[in-house]
Amino acid sequence: MVDKVALIIGAGSGIGGAVAAEFASHGYTVCVVRRTDQAKLDELVKKISGDGGSARAYLLDATDDKSVERLVDEIEGQVGPIAFACYNLGANMGVRNIQNTRTDTFEKAFKLGAVGAFLLAKHVSKYMVPRAEGTIVFTSATASVRGNAGHHAHAAAMMARRGVAMSLNHELRSHGIHVCHVIVDGVVDSPDTLGKFFPEAFQSLKAKLDPRQGMLKPVDLAKTYWHLHTQSRTCWTFELDVSPWVENPWFNSPRASL
Repeated sequence: MVDKVALIIGAGSGIGGAVAAEFASHGYTVCVVRRTDQAKLDELVKKISGDGGSARAYLLDATDDKSVERLVDEIEGQVGPIAFACYNLGANMGVRNIQNTRTDTFEKAFKLGAVGAFLLAKHVSKYMVPRAEGTIVFTSATASVRGNAGHHAHAAAMMARRGVAMSLNHELRSHGIHVCHVIVDGVVDSPDTLGKFFPEAFQSLKAKLDPRQGMLKPVDLAKTYWHLHTQSRTCWTFELDVSPWVENPWFNSPRASL
C-alpha cells in the first residue's frame, strides 16, 4: 500500500495525462483511467515510470455505477488512499443543429458530463469523508456557463456538471473535502480535445497560435491542479476560469464551445 494516490478519469495526451504526470512528480501513485485504448494508457504509464514516477492503468465506463464503485474500492483496497480525484472526461458531441441531434447523442453527452462526475464523487467521498481530507476536481468548459449555437447537448451536460460540483462543494467542504470546478476557457494544445472534432481547424490554430503561446498548455494547467490540491483550507478555491493570454477569434465564434 502507498501513502498517496491520485485518480484521474479521462487520462490521455492532454489535460488528464499532464495532471497524472504532475502528481507523479510529487510522489503520488497515479491511477489513470480511460474507457478504451489500453495502448494509449500503457504509453502514459511507461512515460511516467520512465520519469521516475509510479502509475497504474485501468479501463472503465465512467458512467456505469457499479464499475466506478468497483474501481474505487479496488484502488482503496489494493493501492492506497485516494487523496486527489479528477473527473476529466469531455462531453463534446461536435457542432449539431437540433434537428440533426439524436436523442441518444444528447443522453450520452449528459451521462459523460454529469452522471459520471456524480458517480466519481459519490464513491471517492465515501472514503474521503471519514479521513476528513481529499480533493475532487472537475475539469469543465466554457459550455458550463455559455451555450453556443449547435452545442445544446454539450452545454446541458457541462452546466449540469457545474451544478453537481457546486452542490458538492457546499455539502463536502465542511467534511474536509475540497471540491473545485475548473473552467477551461480556451483551445487546449491536445489532439484529444479540439483535434478530435475539428482536426483541420486544430492544426491551423496550432500553427498560428503556438508562436504566440495562444493555446492552453496541458503541462501548465496541471500545475494549477497541483496548486488547488495543496491550497490552505483557509482559502479554498471553488471555481477557477483559466484561459491563454491571447484572444482567439475562432474560439469565441458561434462555431465553438469547448
